[in-house]
Amino acid sequence: MNRLAQNVLKFYAVFSAIGLLFACVQIKQDYVVKENSLHSSSAPAWIYQSRAHKADPSSDTKQYRYFVSDAQNANQRLCLKLSEKNAMKKAASDVAEEIVKTLKKKNKTKEDHSPLKDMLERNILINLSDVSVAGEYWEKRSYQKEMGAEKDYTSYKCDTVVKIKKSALIKALEAYKIKAQNEIKKPTKSAIDSYISNLKAEK
Repeated sequence: MNRLAQNVLKFYAVFSAIGLLFACVQIKQDYVVKENSLHSSSAPAWIYQSRAHKADPSSDTKQYRYFVSDAQNANQRLCLKLSEKNAMKKAASDVAEEIVKTLKKKNKTKEDHSPLKDMLERNILINLSDVSVAGEYWEKRSYQKEMGAEKDYTSYKCDTVVKIKKSALIKALEAYKIKAQNEIKKPTKSAIDSYISNLKAEK
């Protein structure tokens, strides 16, 4: 085996070892689940955004967009409220992000659109309606110092999925366009219109 091949093998060996170490660090848990809202041994699949729609047992899921987020708090009720609030924020943030991506694609620019995204997010959140909770899940966790936590304490970790009618998202964006009609730039309006058109076309 020549020196080049040996170096390549060494590189992959080191890279694999680092990857394995990172995976172990990621998997390590510093808490024990004492109980959860499902009385089961695992969390529901819908706590991940790609599966958020699975929280809704109804047959008309195509009329909605689903957003999931989480929160932690020592109080169970506050934990659930915070996770619902965070899911709402995520909805506004994701929609704003999609609009900004469309704008960048149309203009073929790398310009920083963070201020625009923040403004869109705030206005979408203000104008959102027809929002309901599709799923809630909580775990009562006992964090333990001996497992790697900073200290011993108990806290709730909550996940909430909110569902929003596509028509409500369109209504929120149209309301923003009217409110900011004297300030909104043509490319931004075009990007919003594209998002609305795509939303209407979804089946």
